Amino acid sequence: MRTLESTTTTTVSTRRRHRVPTSWLFLMPTMAVMTLLFFWPLWQAASMSVTDTTGAGSLTLDHYRRVLDDPRFGNSIWVSVRYTAGVVAGSLGVGIAVALLLDRAMAGRAVLRALFIMPWAMPFVATALIWRWMLDSQYGIVTYLLGLLGFDDVPNAFNSELALMTVSTIEIWKTFPLAAIMFLAGMQTVPREQYEAAALDGAGAWRRFRYVTVPGLRHTTRVLTLLLTLWVFGRAFMVIFLTTGGGPAGNTETMVLLTYLQGFGQFDLNGAAALGMIVLAIASVLTVIYLRMARDEK
Repeated sequence: MRTLESTTTTTVSTRRRHRVPTSWLFLMPTMAVMTLLFFWPLWQAASMSVTDTTGAGSLTLDHYRRVLDDPRFGNSIWVSVRYTAGVVAGSLGVGIAVALLLDRAMAGRAVLRALFIMPWAMPFVATALIWRWMLDSQYGIVTYLLGLLGFDDVPNAFNSELALMTVSTIEIWKTFPLAAIMFLAGMQTVPREQYEAAALDGAGAWRRFRYVTVPGLRHTTRVLTLLLTLWVFGRAFMVIFLTTGGGPAGNTETMVLLTYLQGFGQFDLNGAAALGMIVLAIASVLTVIYLRMARDEK
């Protein structure tokens, strides 16, 4: 009996040892693609950011010093902070309002949920171009409709005073469905008995929202806020690039966009690499915080 058990255990162990190389074989194509498209370019960018370009080829931090001393870098940080904070706050506000609407029992609720998800499903390029055409100061449909309502002197939505608010609004329109979906999912976890008890105590809609819904969504809000912060900060490029290009006068020039302009506008690849490493460091810190918070929420 012991010999049979020993033989069976040995056979199972042998099979497990043979399964390990097979699993790695399945992972190898993905790892090869990741190495080619992510790790190798990342290594090249990190090397360029600390390589002396005067001919010696030695390690140097001059590119970082030059980038940090550039006034455009300080401006890009301030623009990135304002843009990220505005988009995150707007997405949370619109998202929870839409989630409250979609959580109600009404006719056609499934259709409404599908419609509200459409902005999230649209490609960024199409979104940016459509909004740019709609807000065009001469031929845009928004300008035309405002003219019909009697607003003859409609300001340019992409001028120096309104440019950052305009691109932030476009990004909010694109991002709020994610917040709405997560808030809606969080509302399903709040026990209905709490709403019924609050209603029996005479609490109105606002008090039920304040004392039942908001506490029930506390963990969802924390995780969603950090996720949106990471998301918006890291991709603050496409909408701005296709609508304002960072202008006017750098009023919408974020750190991510400045990295692109530094490399492909001024052909300063080493400075762009240094900027990219700074953006990566900030995004990595936000990612670690998000992963720890998400783990603590389990």
